[in-house]
Amino acid sequence: MGTNGLQKLIEYEEEKIGGLLLVYFIMLITLEIFIGIIVAFQMNMVFFSIPIAGTIILTLNIIYIASILFTAISIYKIEKYAIKISKVFLIVRLIFLNICFIIVFVNFLNGYEGMSISAEEAPTLLSLIINYLMGQVIYTLAFSILWYLYFNKSKKIRDNYMSAIKAYKS
Repeated sequence: MGTNGLQKLIEYEEEKIGGLLLVYFIMLITLEIFIGIIVAFQMNMVFFSIPIAGTIILTLNIIYIASILFTAISIYKIEKYAIKISKVFLIVRLIFLNICFIIVFVNFLNGYEGMSISAEEAPTLLSLIINYLMGQVIYTLAFSILWYLYFNKSKKIRDNYMSAIKAYKS
């Protein structure tokens, strides 16, 4: 391997993603796709009796999962607008998933028709809200906000993607 080959290898190594960005990429292609599929099934169960609503919900979930893949690919390829794409995805994710979680939770509660909550059962409902709904909402908030802040504040991100943008322009 001559000097030219070694130089190409070093340039190739610099273009790979690593560190926290690699963690983000792995979380997108594993955990986030898994969450997207689960939400799709849950929302389908809520709207299965309303065909047009079920179709709309299924379409939105397919778009959501496609946006996860699009974001992951743009990060992996170190695309020019990968960070902007990720930031938009994180905002959309925050809104979309929380709306879905609330719809599924309200539907779950409506399953108990004529439910009257006594003073003894109130802690049970409160624990349901805390354990089911708040856990998911807090995870969604934390994931989106922490990664958004990382993309805004990280010097490494700024340096890597600014060099990619400069290389793209030249």
